[in-house]
Amino acid sequence: PLQMRTLKIAKKLGKPCIATLHLFPQNVITNLFDVGGEHFLNKALMYFWKKGTLNGCDHIHCPSQTAADFLRRSGVTVPISVISNGITLEGRPEPDFDKLPSEDGKGVVNILTIGRNAREKDQKILLEAMNFSKHAGRIQLLFAGKGPLRKKLERQANQLFERGVLKHKVIFGFYSKTELPEIIRKAY
Repeated sequence: PLQMRTLKIAKKLGKPCIATLHLFPQNVITNLFDVGGEHFLNKALMYFWKKGTLNGCDHIHCPSQTAADFLRRSGVTVPISVISNGITLEGRPEPDFDKLPSEDGKGVVNILTIGRNAREKDQKILLEAMNFSKHAGRIQLLFAGKGPLRKKLERQANQLFERGVLKHKVIFGFYSKTELPEIIRKAY
């Protein structure tokens, strides 16, 4: 309702209106109800966003090509630009295969997840998967992000360590855009 009202006032005053898409419908609905991406509530919310706000704007800014593609598939008809605030690895170097863990079961495998610690990101599945991995003892998990589920994920990770499923404590941290590229390069 706030978006629709803002758009109406901007149009009345003859002001251009630019929207952003940093939040998918499922990000909202999944935090309210435990439902998947194709659920009718997600489709309904997108319909109202599209009808009530997005198609009435002059332009839409998206943080990723994925978001722009989603809008186009959803029937948004106004111009869309992708302006990313994400992490870029200059030259995107190939992995240094000499430094990757060997297949003989020796060496630590660094696995990284980057993102908000929230239900819609579903990081708990990565932790649950450790119970089924024959390589869990070699895996060093790193959760780069923060959010409302951080403490719950930390408890789940500590239980895996205490039960001996993981031999390396899971690292939780929030890193700057200058720190992340080096962390990404070290991840398997």
